[in-house]
Amino acid sequence: MPDDSTFACPVCLEKAELEDRRVHNNKMLYSIKCERCGEFMTGGRFNEFAGIEGRKPPQIEWQLGPRNSRNRGDLSAWIREGHSDRLALDETFFLDESRSSLLSRFNNARRQVRSFSDRANKLLIYLAKLSEHPGRVLNFKPEWMARAWAVNREEIVTIWEYLIDLKKLRRKGDWSFEISPEGWIYLDERETRIFDSDQGFMAMPFSDELDKIWNEGFNPGIENAGYRPYRVDGDPHNENIYFKIFSEIRKSRFLIADLTNQNPNVFLEAGFAMGLGIPVLYTCREDDAKNIPFDVKQIRQIRWKQDDPNALADGVSQMIQAVLGKGPVPTTET
Repeated sequence: MPDDSTFACPVCLEKAELEDRRVHNNKMLYSIKCERCGEFMTGGRFNEFAGIEGRKPPQIEWQLGPRNSRNRGDLSAWIREGHSDRLALDETFFLDESRSSLLSRFNNARRQVRSFSDRANKLLIYLAKLSEHPGRVLNFKPEWMARAWAVNREEIVTIWEYLIDLKKLRRKGDWSFEISPEGWIYLDERETRIFDSDQGFMAMPFSDELDKIWNEGFNPGIENAGYRPYRVDGDPHNENIYFKIFSEIRKSRFLIADLTNQNPNVFLEAGFAMGLGIPVLYTCREDDAKNIPFDVKQIRQIRWKQDDPNALADGVSQMIQAVLGKGPVPTTET
């Protein structure tokens, strides 16, 4: 086992600590704690590639690229956001997406961060989460690079200088900052509270036929992904139903739109969520998929069978985690 004083994180190559090692299914797993990436596990031949077990052949650079590569920066960010929770990073990660569900989840997550402004917003939103109140001064930590999906310190400096130029951030020292009043107003206007939400909104027709698939498929699937399922008919209220629906969509982290029977209300609710920038995930009963309108049919959907709600639950959980990562609600799923 390497000396902790010289050990480098195999992902970002910054100084890190080896917290633990253990054998699981005849595979040596290492627990790594990195100030930038956070905590994660490695196993299999990745340990050899990364030099954890005393060897460092050139494959690790071929797979992840040299120091400061975008691949390393994105993987660091993905790990820090918790997408790799309870999964060991091993050589199978580097297979193509059709063979590696972990790689597919990583690529889906990085597709959500496509521009410089996306990275700037990621950082601003994260700093808002750290601030108990406006006026709180925050000191830079390496974790900020991962939270902004930045490649290195040069890029994170460029990002916060951009936010300072926009008057969304104020410098309070060489490496200290606070969100400006203009920054807080900007965040309010973007309704970034949805990023802290643990609610998954279900838009679907209400019928006895579909109640079973809700109770045994969608509901546990959302829960297993770490989110709190919400369907408006399960929430007693005396409000105008449309005001209630739109209010709850605004509070949700994502919306699942089930297109079975092509219910117009489902399309309305999905469009409303999309307009707010809330991720919309689509599903449809397999034998009804042929009836979906052409434009919507091109969007990726989970196709489910009435007699197999367990498969739907697994598919829903995997789809949510691929797009958003594991949610904040504790689960019993192993």
